[in-house]
Amino acid sequence: MNPLNNDNVPPFPEISSHIQQRDTTTSTTTEAITQLASQLMENLNRRSTALANGAHFDLALRDAAVMRSICPTSSNGYLKAGDIYQQQGRHQEAAAIYEKGLTSVQSSDDGYTTLQGQHASALTAANKRVDFISQLPSDLVVSELLPLVLDNYKLDANTPCPYLYISRTWRQLFLQRNNLSFGMYRARSSQPFASSELQKFSQHVKSLSFEIGLASGTHDDNALASMNCRFPHLTEFNIQYFGSNDHNLLVILQSIGGNLTRFSLYNEGTMTSPGIRLNRILQICPNLVSVSISTSEVDLLSRQYPNITHFCLSIWENALPANTITNIISHLPSLAFLDISPIPSAQYLTTIHRHCPNLKVLRCGGIFPFDHNDYDQHLHGLQKFAFGYDTDAEPENTDGLIPQLLEHRHTLDHIVLVGGMNGMRDGRPFMDDPSVRFDRLHTLEIIAANDALIDLATFIIRRSSPHLRHVHVDFHDVHEHPIFEAIRALPNLERLEADHVAPTATPFGQLLQYHERLGTNSPLKELKLAFDYYSTLFPWSTALAALCRLEKLVITTAGIRATADYIPLLTMIGRGCPSLEYLELNCGYSPVPDGSVFAIKNHPTLKSLHLHGSSLSESYLVNLVAMRSLKHFIHSMPIKDHILELIQQHVPHIEQRP
Repeated sequence: MNPLNNDNVPPFPEISSHIQQRDTTTSTTTEAITQLASQLMENLNRRSTALANGAHFDLALRDAAVMRSICPTSSNGYLKAGDIYQQQGRHQEAAAIYEKGLTSVQSSDDGYTTLQGQHASALTAANKRVDFISQLPSDLVVSELLPLVLDNYKLDANTPCPYLYISRTWRQLFLQRNNLSFGMYRARSSQPFASSELQKFSQHVKSLSFEIGLASGTHDDNALASMNCRFPHLTEFNIQYFGSNDHNLLVILQSIGGNLTRFSLYNEGTMTSPGIRLNRILQICPNLVSVSISTSEVDLLSRQYPNITHFCLSIWENALPANTITNIISHLPSLAFLDISPIPSAQYLTTIHRHCPNLKVLRCGGIFPFDHNDYDQHLHGLQKFAFGYDTDAEPENTDGLIPQLLEHRHTLDHIVLVGGMNGMRDGRPFMDDPSVRFDRLHTLEIIAANDALIDLATFIIRRSSPHLRHVHVDFHDVHEHPIFEAIRALPNLERLEADHVAPTATPFGQLLQYHERLGTNSPLKELKLAFDYYSTLFPWSTALAALCRLEKLVITTAGIRATADYIPLLTMIGRGCPSLEYLELNCGYSPVPDGSVFAIKNHPTLKSLHLHGSSLSESYLVNLVAMRSLKHFIHSMPIKDHILELIQQHVPHIEQRP
């Protein structure tokens, strides 16, 4: 059958036989068009087959798409596309194109029956599962493979987890670990929780995160009804709730508290709510090792709790009285990790260490929390320390800060300081001592509100070489401060983050030029730069592009006034940075400048690209298909489906983030 007959050849106009009989020219040309179209379809089909056999699948699919465009009611284009998909093992896509053909092609088409058969075959292949897990030793599966799947994977309380429904054997192996992690959430509405999956697998749950929103007491009771399930292996419970009635929370804890070792409470109720009493929590949950509480006030303790090694306390109101904090920490003698804010003053730091001799991590402010397990259990002394809260507030009395740093200088490996300082009178004698060194420090993060804190950071950097590998500096309007000269002298600097640095700052430019001159001997592998909205001049572009060992680059701009300097910078990066594998362009709530992707599309080693902004022109987004080395595209902007489908044909992994 001719696939292009006069009855199904859109977009070619139909010419009735009556008109053709009356006009020889019309009849002759119509026949010629039909023959040419038929030849075009046949040649497209042949070329598509040849391209697919040569593994040029994208080009072959394009020919098949042209066939469907020429004749959307013919089975040929759908059969050809489905065949190409099946050659690649993409059976789900093949089934979809066959199904589309069945809705577009008439049953009288010679290929209709073939479409039906191919559709059924593709569905069977797409639904085929190879249960190789059942053939492996169960101890290997449980100890090695399942952690790769389930660790850090939080299940939804009412949404089936596909891993638990593959086969009975799979489910038994997954549940054998008793290590499921579930999350329950109800928005601020009157609707009750739905928790069918949680109830079904409650015997195997290890971690549960639970949020109760603003709603009537009736629905809070409904939410708690699910907790009537038995949770014999539950050891970690995190709860976030609203309001001042703590009775329901006590009901939950009384039913599950016996086995808990980790408990986290965040009360978003009114500021007048005291929250559940700490004493009561510790009585109901006698085996707790880690406790985290965020509320408006806290009560005193009356007995020792030697099992607790991790304690986090955040108070919304004013700082707790010193005697209250002293009471709490004096009853927790085994603390290795303490996160408490706010504290009365920097002078109180020495009091903390008198009561917590085994303390390894102390956080009194800072921006990002420390990992609860990221410390050396066998090393005596403080290893991680964060202090400070607000860069906009008046400088605090920090007379106790420098003595704290110097006391632990032989064990500290990570320091975070935020805000301003009220001079350094108490530390000047130590800072003038050339023998003072920070022997183990590998990470220093400074978010400074005044020069005094920058001076302290500069001192620490100069006394930390050669161990310091990661430096993060954040300050406004600092152009010529010697801190960049100190950073430049670090022989093993692998990661540098500079926020709000002026692009015209000479010391910063000299730092990049220094690493440019080092060539392949430069240790710098990761660079994160953040500029204010007014920053559009990058005089150090050449030096940045010449960094031979740079693997990760993040450029954040609050807003771009013009692209006159931004695009040339990206053009240099696209032609330079020979080791670059990850690039992130974060434009905040502003559009990503047109031409950004085009400027970097020919970079030979770039594997991951993250674009963050309000939008980017489609005509520039399509340049992603030309990036041969790109394996991972991350976007934080709306992109139309047809553009994403086009990109997916060339980039294996596409991810959308908030």
